[in-house]
Amino acid sequence: MLDVNIVYKHIKCINIFRGIDVLEGVNILEKIYFKIEPGEIVGVLDNNSKYKTVLLKCIMNLTEISFGEVLLDGLPIREEAYKNIAYISGNRSLQRNLSPLEYEKFYRNLHTGFNIERFNELLNFLNIPKSKKVKSMSKKEQKELEIAIGLSKGAKYTLINEPFLDLDISERKKLINLILSKRKSDDTIIIATNNVEDIENIISRAIFLRNGRMAFDVTMKELKDKGESIYDIISKKVT
Repeated sequence: MLDVNIVYKHIKCINIFRGIDVLEGVNILEKIYFKIEPGEIVGVLDNNSKYKTVLLKCIMNLTEISFGEVLLDGLPIREEAYKNIAYISGNRSLQRNLSPLEYEKFYRNLHTGFNIERFNELLNFLNIPKSKKVKSMSKKEQKELEIAIGLSKGAKYTLINEPFLDLDISERKKLINLILSKRKSDDTIIIATNNVEDIENIISRAIFLRNGRMAFDVTMKELKDKGESIYDIISKKVT
């Protein structure tokens, strides 16, 4: 289980006051509390993409939580826990001189659970040659390769940030099929996006952040029972 208890995440920012740069502090996240059970597919949405990105980084321990904690199966997320959680940042942070074949060798040595068979199946599905260098790939191919690597790590929890940016409708549908392909029943996927129409039919639950705070946390079954959609509840909470 993923247990998120973020009382607040504090950052420093520079504001200009009467022509003078003033360093001020602000809580970018506040009162973020939720638990995610194995097997859930959760959509994280917000009214500004920075909040959900910071949240994913806090979960991955890539940025420090000022007060609070994140636990994975009861333990803090440290080096020993990274084998059970994968983060797909969406910023195409791949080494430009490496090919998929070289990434396969790298992760095979780094992660004992790296699923080479699945990685090759995903590459074939995406029509990405194993010998093609990242620097020769399109932005779409780089995004797809990053997702293929993340989905092949054998992690029980996978966090995906903004996977649908710069993709057309057919490419987004292909990406959804990629994310769901060969997923085990207890694999947990967290997708941070504001493309509601792309995820509303595949997620089991939606979490919405407004100005860095929890606006709602609702299951799709609860919405269906009320005859509502994600858009309905967003308009209620945001307006």
